[in-house]
Amino acid sequence: MYAPMATSTVNVGDRTWQAIVDYTGLTTGHLEALARARPHLEDLGADIAEEFYRHVLAQPGLAALIHRHSTVERLRETLVGYVGTLWSGRYDRDVVAHRVRIGKVHDRIQLPLGAYLGAFVQIDQVVTRRLVDVYGTEPETLLEAIAGWRTLTQTDMAIVAQAFIDARDERLTTLLETLSAASQQVAAQTTETGESVTACVQAAESGTASIGEAWSAVEHMNEAIVEVGEQAARLAEQLKRIDGIVATIGSISDQTKLLSLNARIEAARAGDHGRGFAVVAEEVGALAERTAQSLVVISEHNAASADVIAGVTTAIDSATADVGAVRAATNGAHASFETTREQVIEVSRMIGEIAAGMHSIVDQSTFSAEG
Repeated sequence: MYAPMATSTVNVGDRTWQAIVDYTGLTTGHLEALARARPHLEDLGADIAEEFYRHVLAQPGLAALIHRHSTVERLRETLVGYVGTLWSGRYDRDVVAHRVRIGKVHDRIQLPLGAYLGAFVQIDQVVTRRLVDVYGTEPETLLEAIAGWRTLTQTDMAIVAQAFIDARDERLTTLLETLSAASQQVAAQTTETGESVTACVQAAESGTASIGEAWSAVEHMNEAIVEVGEQAARLAEQLKRIDGIVATIGSISDQTKLLSLNARIEAARAGDHGRGFAVVAEEVGALAERTAQSLVVISEHNAASADVIAGVTTAIDSATADVGAVRAATNGAHASFETTREQVIEVSRMIGEIAAGMHSIVDQSTFSAEG
């Protein structure tokens, strides 16, 4: 005789999961109906596992996922154990905790939620066929058993799915928070880098200005060296003219000494009449001699001055070559600084864009994590 199904609410002791139980309408009557059908269902564990993994392993991606995290044999045993709890007549805090673990594991191994729900359809077909075979002649009992089975499995799937989603949301939130923190750090580092690049731009501009000043100083130095060289050349030319004058005076001095000698000889021949003339001739000869000696000193000074001027000229030539090298190096440094300045300015612009992008990522990540 048909007995009405009890309708007292199943209490699982947790507000979140209790809400799902209330949504699906699972009652003690559903659990009792399945408990009564247990003798006819408890041998289905192996068949259910076979049907379940036949469906799962037909999907290449799911098969690879299973082999990466476990073995089919181990999972079959786990599924058989799970199926046995479905008609135990008990649905409490511990049972719910087990379903929550299933959802979290599915998220951890990245098993698609649709794969789990789709495979559960295969389990439903196996159990439903058995219930029809057993209670086909007892419509009311069959209705209670199928209602209990469907309500229980829908509750299970809802809890597993919610646990899966919660775990995924928690993982996503953690990732977003990590991304936000990393983005903030990168943004801060990018800002610091931007400040450093700005300092580099200023340094490059300062370097360019300094090189310009150095270039101007080198130009002035070169002009001064050229002027000194020209003056040294004029001095050398004057020394040559002095040498010519000294040579002329030396020749005159030699002739004067010869004339003085001849005058003294003639004065001696003249006797007393030539004595005064002899004195004059003697003085002229002495003057010529002193002139010759002075010319020797002048020639020596001229020679020394010529040596000094030659040394100055050599030094000027060397300095001119050095200034040319400095000019070339300064010009190259100026061009290099200018290129560096332009490149640093471009880097600064790019870093500014990166910083703006990172701040946008920070804002979006923070919004997503908080939302």
